[in-house]
Amino acid sequence: MLPTTIFAASSFIAFGSAFPLYSRVATSTTLASRAAYITFGGDGSTAAGWPRQSEWKSFEDAWASNQDTIKSSCENHGWGDNNSDAETQAIKDSIESESSASGVPKEFILAVMMQESKGCVRAPTTSSDAHNPGLMQGAGTATCHAISPCPSNVIHDMIHEGTTGEGLRLSLKKALDSFSATPDDSKYYKAARLYNSGDQVTDPNLGQGATACYASDIANRLIDPFGDSSCDNNAVASLTQTAGRETVNNNNNNNNDDDQELDLEQHQTVNEQPAPKENGNIQSTDSGVLDTTITGAVDGCTKYYTPSQGSSCEAAPVPLATLRQLNSQLSEDCSNLWAGYGYCIAT
Repeated sequence: MLPTTIFAASSFIAFGSAFPLYSRVATSTTLASRAAYITFGGDGSTAAGWPRQSEWKSFEDAWASNQDTIKSSCENHGWGDNNSDAETQAIKDSIESESSASGVPKEFILAVMMQESKGCVRAPTTSSDAHNPGLMQGAGTATCHAISPCPSNVIHDMIHEGTTGEGLRLSLKKALDSFSATPDDSKYYKAARLYNSGDQVTDPNLGQGATACYASDIANRLIDPFGDSSCDNNAVASLTQTAGRETVNNNNNNNNDDDQELDLEQHQTVNEQPAPKENGNIQSTDSGVLDTTITGAVDGCTKYYTPSQGSSCEAAPVPLATLRQLNSQLSEDCSNLWAGYGYCIAT
């Protein structure tokens, strides 16, 4: 794997983002204003808050979201010329063909590649107990470090070695096969843990291992691609659940699929109910409690503001200072304003 000073696969800056706590079972998990990073903790299960495969971005959407990072990754890290359009297209073609041949989801291959090399075809070879070259930083031989342009067949070999790696010690397919008996989508996050560490996963906490944040980073890349991680390796190692999300995922397990549909683009559960107004709904209540109020709202609240997706604190009908005063869990920068939850605006 690449050096700790370079990649999100290793040492990271401290994570400092607030997550919502739920007073009642929620009907939406979409941030009105996108939180920077979700620190996934625990064993990779949906009960611990990890995303289902149905929550992943589609490959085409994830590919598009990663383009800015891929196009500048080589020069940003001092590895030589940035990818040409032809080299980048060869990466995409190789991921799609390897996924088709191996059965490993192309979204998963892309996420691991972005974690390891940020998509730079000239990524250097690193060493731990084995040499780790190329786009996937697996124990293969294919590399284009200091080679420009990189031939398309070598790009394919780099993706192939990382994905299937016949004769190699480990590949994504081998890692996934190790968890073939796992009945849920936690197999992907466990496989990511194994791919990173090279050792069997014996601790159910995926924050324990070579790079503590690795599995959490992969989960984030699958649902909302990013460039550099803001995960804290020391913090994630002690987590057994993902703040807030385990409640939502457990609730989803108990709901009838006929009454609920999954909005894959927005990663939110949508129940049949009136659509919110453009900047959210304002709702009064005699009891002062809504089914989806955010924890931290003051007692005796009589009016709530429910932001819709894309809303910001500036769209609320009261000043931010008042909104924070009446909702103690709302962060100072309003980065954890969540769509679909009631925030107190009057008592």
